[in-house]
Amino acid sequence: MDWALLERYLPLLVGVCTIGLLALVWAMARAYREAKTSLYFLIREQATLRLQRLVIVTVPILAVTIVLTVIWLMPGARPTLPPTPIPTLTPTATAFYTPTATPTPTATATARATPTATITPTSTPWSETPVAGLPSSMLTPVPDAVTPGPDATFVNITFARDVSGKNDPVDPATVFPEGIPCIYAFFTFEGMSPGVAWTYAWYQDGTEIWSQTGLWKRGAQGTIWTFYCPGEGYTAGEYEVRLYIGEDLQRVGRFQVAPAPPPGD
Repeated sequence: MDWALLERYLPLLVGVCTIGLLALVWAMARAYREAKTSLYFLIREQATLRLQRLVIVTVPILAVTIVLTVIWLMPGARPTLPPTPIPTLTPTATAFYTPTATPTPTATATARATPTATITPTSTPWSETPVAGLPSSMLTPVPDAVTPGPDATFVNITFARDVSGKNDPVDPATVFPEGIPCIYAFFTFEGMSPGVAWTYAWYQDGTEIWSQTGLWKRGAQGTIWTFYCPGEGYTAGEYEVRLYIGEDLQRVGRFQVAPAPPPGD
């Protein structure tokens, strides 16, 4: 189901259902009055039959109206909607989030679908080892950033070679072959709120190769992903993705790109 489209037309659907219910209630009241007060037996019988049919129609419409009204008036009852990707220009990579610092472009980013699937992590868990320095995109303050809540966190980074049509990771792993064009990082989030500054940064052998900082525009919890595509594909080395909320490092996920075997092996 397209929940984004449903959410857009929720007020209209609730209004139509409400008007329909009012019309049905008026028709039932008229049929009830005829069934009780008409002088002719045939008219009373017809009114009674019409009243029964109206009740059968009204009950499911009433149930649908109640459900739509609850979803409309209580945002917590709505399903988590997947974030919409935004294309950006990057030196050699593509990503879904709009950065605050714009690098010199040499490649055009490709917009991709975004996930909401629950994923079993396969990445190396966060290490307590301190990380020296902040990503370059965090050196410029983000205007209008709000203070994150005490429960805001990122968890469970999972790496994969692609994303499926259902927004699930394809072939999740921690070791990938040299030359692979793109690698996707899926992660879950909890306790987030709109306007919180957050950052994701990609590193190769301890050197930053791509980072983005921006304001959070998603829900409180769920799963999203980002990806990095070097222009000539991945070279052999040790890679990691670091996730920040504000200036606090929340999670580090690591993967390896193995050298291609010599020809003939």
